[in-house]
Amino acid sequence: MRNKYAKLLNQLKLRETEESKHRDDRVLIVDGLNTFIRAYSATPTLNANGEHCGGISGFLSSMGHAIKTISPTRVIVVFDGKNGSATRRKLYPEYKTTRKVKIRLNRAQSVDKEDNQLEQLLRLVDYLETLPITVITLDGAEADDVIAYITNSILTPKDSHSFIMSSDKDFLQLVSNNVHVWSPTKKKLYYEDDVYSEYGVIPQNFAVYRALEGDSSD
Repeated sequence: MRNKYAKLLNQLKLRETEESKHRDDRVLIVDGLNTFIRAYSATPTLNANGEHCGGISGFLSSMGHAIKTISPTRVIVVFDGKNGSATRRKLYPEYKTTRKVKIRLNRAQSVDKEDNQLEQLLRLVDYLETLPITVITLDGAEADDVIAYITNSILTPKDSHSFIMSSDKDFLQLVSNNVHVWSPTKKKLYYEDDVYSEYGVIPQNFAVYRALEGDSSD
């Protein structure tokens, strides 16, 4: 019996060693604020006190679904840093000034407090930090830029495949042989051919396509 358990323990140690060598094989990178706002709007979950907690439960449920679908070896959640848009506003003062965040609540408006959204976001970050994932927030940087830097400069094409989770279609310009986008709203994984078939342009030209199409938010 002891030999049996010893063999199982040795197999677990061997598996841990093998996994540690390939941590960045398949990396799920979550656009944190984008995912939270979508979950907060769409998930009507209440806690035992009757307070809305859908931002937390919806975020975790959506991330869990992506993990089951993609089977990543590592998960990274990136949030916007403090004054993340400051650099761009110095170049273009009207940057994002016309952006209107539309939150269509899937519940009675009366159950929400003014600070409920911020409270849930802070609690969510605390919860995420207890999980075996990496949480990144850099002051002076937007999550979009951090995610792009991770996929293009940190995770090399030779060793890694990155899967960006966001409903922001601007990320489609990053799609390549080793970078893919998971849309949680469409439940769709975008590869290069998927971008072309849906929008008629290759990912490398997607930023130009968006500029010609017009984007009032950015």
